[in-house]
Order: sequence, then C-alpha cells, then structure tokens
Amino acid sequence: MSENGGASKSNSTNGAGHCGSSFFKEPKAVMSVSKYERFYKVNHKNRGIAVILNHEHFWTKNKSKKQPNPGTNADLMSFEKALKSLGFKTLIYEDQTVQSIMNILEDVSEEDHSDNDCFILVCLTCGKQGNLRARDNLYNPSILWSYFTAKKCSTLAGKPKLFFIQAREEEETDGSQVDSYPSYTIPDQADVLIVSVIPNMFTFNKETQSSWFAQVLCEKLNTYGFSEDILTLLTSVNRKIAENFESFIVNNPNKQVKKEIPHITSMLTRQLQFYKKDCDEQDNAVASMTVLDTPYKMNHKNRGFAVILNHKIFDTKDPRPGTSVDVNNLEKSLQRLGFHTEPYLNLTVAKIKQVLKKVSEKDHSDNDCFLLVCLTHGSLRGISASDNLYNPNELWSLFTEEKCPTLAGKPKLFFIQACQGGNLDAGVRLYSQVDSGSPYKIPSDPDFLIASATVPGFVAWRSWFIKVLSEKLDEFGFTEDLLTLLTYVSCSVAVDFDSYCPSNPANHGKKQIPSINSTLTRKLKFSENI
Repeated sequence: MSENGGASKSNSTNGAGHCGSSFFKEPKAVMSVSKYERFYKVNHKNRGIAVILNHEHFWTKNKSKKQPNPGTNADLMSFEKALKSLGFKTLIYEDQTVQSIMNILEDVSEEDHSDNDCFILVCLTCGKQGNLRARDNLYNPSILWSYFTAKKCSTLAGKPKLFFIQAREEEETDGSQVDSYPSYTIPDQADVLIVSVIPNMFTFNKETQSSWFAQVLCEKLNTYGFSEDILTLLTSVNRKIAENFESFIVNNPNKQVKKEIPHITSMLTRQLQFYKKDCDEQDNAVASMTVLDTPYKMNHKNRGFAVILNHKIFDTKDPRPGTSVDVNNLEKSLQRLGFHTEPYLNLTVAKIKQVLKKVSEKDHSDNDCFLLVCLTHGSLRGISASDNLYNPNELWSLFTEEKCPTLAGKPKLFFIQACQGGNLDAGVRLYSQVDSGSPYKIPSDPDFLIASATVPGFVAWRSWFIKVLSEKLDEFGFTEDLLTLLTYVSCSVAVDFDSYCPSNPANHGKKQIPSINSTLTRKLKFSENI
C-alpha cells in the first residue's frame, strides 16, 4: 500500500464508520473540546497522574549486580517537585522489573482518567542501543506508551500523553561504540509527545551526577510551567542544554566535550499549556503573555534554499498521480515565505546525493535557514528514488554543523510525504461534548526539524500532509511559530481526513497522524520583511 492507495474524504466521519464497523469494534471516547480548538482543555477537575519509573540498581541475568545509576535520585526529586507544582498526582516506582513495569502501566491505563487533563510518564534509567534498562533486563521503550493509545485507554483519548525519557549511557565492556539513535517505533495514535535523551549520549552533570536534561527541564517547568506552551518550553530546554552543557569524562578522551540534544517527537494535535487551577481566566491570560525565549534570527539577506524532491515515475513502482499539483501549491507557499525554490523531478539515488552535496557546499551565510521537501513512496526499509530505495538519513546527513558550517545555528527543516510501512490506522471516534454531533535516525545535532506525513510502520494516505501543510503555511506562515503551525497541520490531518475507498472496505475510513521530530533550540517564525 502506498500513499496513493486510496482517495481521501474530508470531514467524512460517517464514511469512516460505515465500512469499518464490520471489521473492528470502534472505540468510543468523549472529550469536552471542539475538534478545531487550538488548545487542549486543561480545566478538568484534576491535572492528572504522573508516573515516575526510577531505576538506580540493576541485576544481570545471573543475578550479579550491575553498575548503579548515580544521580538518579536527585533527578527523581527534581521531577517530583516540578510535577507536583503543576498539580500532578505523582506515583513513584523504584527499581522495577520489566514485568512489574508492564503491570503498573496496565493498571494505570485501566483507571478512569475522565476528570484528568492529561497523563505524564517519566523514566529515569540506563540503556543501550535504543533500549531501556529495567532492574532485570532491557526492554523496548515503546512498551511505555503502548498502553495509552486511544483504543486501550479511551478516557485519555483526545488528551495529551507526555513521556520523558532520561536514559544514561551504559558502559560497554569491550570499548565498542554502538549507534546513538533510538530504534523504537513511535505510537500510531495522536496526542502523544515523547521527549527522549537516548542511551550513548553524554547526559550527566559531573559534579552532581544528575542529568542535564532533568536539571534543565525541571528548572523550566518550575519557572515557566504556567506561562508557556509545552513545545516552546521544551525548545528552550534544548537551547540551554546545547549552549551551556558538554561532557567531562576524565578517563575517556573520546567522550570529552560531547553535546546532548533531547529529541522532541510530537504527535500533539493542539497546543498544550498548563494553567493554575486556583486562578481565574484573567490571571492565566496575563501569565500566558510571558516570553520565554528569543527566536531564530530571520532577518538575513535571503530566506534560504528550499529543495523539492518530487517523485512521480518509478522504475518498478506505481506512479504517483497528482503529485505535480501538490508541488505547484507547495512551491507557491514557500516562495511566498521568501524561499528560493529548487524543484527536482524523478531523480535517481545517485543524483539525489549529488544534488544534496552541491547544496550543502553552498555558502548559506546570508540565508535564514534551509528547507527540503521529499514527496515519494516509502516503507520501513526506506524511501524511493526513481530507481531504488535509500535511507532517508541521506537527506539530512550533509547538513550538520560539521559538514555545512554556514548553516550552523540555523534551522534545517525537512518535510517527508511518504509511507513508512503498510499498517493501517482505523482511528478512534471522539464524541465531543461541545460539538454534539525503520525508524529513521534523527540527527543528534541541534537545530533540525523533520516532519513526516505519518509515523513509522504506517501508510501515508494520498497527500493529506502536504496539502494541509501548504494551506497552513499560507494562512499562518507569518503569524505563528513553526512548531505551533505544524501542530495545526497535525490536527487537520487527524480530524479532517479519512481514506475513501468503499470498494476496498479494509482500506476505507482509515486515519493518519503526522510525526514531528525536533532538536530546534529556538522558536522559528518567518518575518515578512523579505
């Protein structure tokens, strides 16, 4: 199944239920916010539950002790204080086994969260190769959120689910270096936010043994938790870590002066901002006017280059009809924002590499940023050029600070319209009380944003993502910061579109949620003075 496998039907909730009801039992969920509301509702009776999984001591398979996780109790105390100050009910679990973790999460997911604003989980542990360490064994981090999809936890459907993962690097006894990127599959449901500091990055304060991520995040939550939306707050966390922290490991020169950038993976469909439960709306409105951080400098001589890799015809795959219309609309939107667009059609893998190398070697000193869009077929094995599959990492690997220094400190933006697998998302219908009615390796460098049409493992239907992105760029390109704008994109894709192929009931009425991965360190807002 490709992204062109079925038509789309906007606002077709009746169509979605028509064919799907004979194949699955459609979960029902109620949320008291209209489907186009820009902010999540955070005025329920309770803020919600915050589960903290703290791991200090570990055992090997033969029951011998592994090296402990120093400093984790300091992080635990910081998180507990910050989350309680925001109104969360904290549940702390120490040194649990994999099975115990699964039991805890199942119990929490089966609770009634109807009167809660949201849910938070914090995991403080060690890990390696993208996996996390429980007391007895490694486990895949996707376990943490697998219990909280809208189907499995209907009372949290339409509400934000936030996951913060601090995984300290495990020492490798053979001295080998393992890949420092996560290898887990992100959720197939909307309204999830994952912030991870992954294993084999250099994550702790040499004096206190606490983690930079926990230290800075809790500091920002304490200071700005009631005055800034969560994506703005997390971007400021990235900025402070990028600018102020580096590793200091005396006995390992290879790990000296290394940087840590938390990865923000967002499938939120609205902005999330906490307000004090005991304040009136006017007080909260004043608090929300606080400005947390300065934006990227967007007043260079030029906006920058926008490379568009458009794939319509393939050697061994079906063509992508309609992609030329998408590109024309997108090109107009980007030119309106001031970008110099460079469209390319049906390139081979070799030619794509040549184009990217040439662009990365240009002098971007007078440019605000760089942008690339890729429209093609894809799967878990990669994305398609005209002649073959290639790893999407090729798209951004040449634009790191080291390889493209004139873009250092400037935003690098990548938008991918392609399938990432063949799974179908049937979705969950939300009954509003207001409207009655694989995995890619994300750069460890700062200042990257990668927005994909769908999450790993799932189909991207038609060109919903690019269509809505063009519309939102036209509507909000000069008025909203980019992460906020992309949240609007996610909302529209999630609620307005269902696949429409009644002749094939198995593919009819399916949903899609974009995935936004960010290491941006500032707000990005396009100015009009071009």
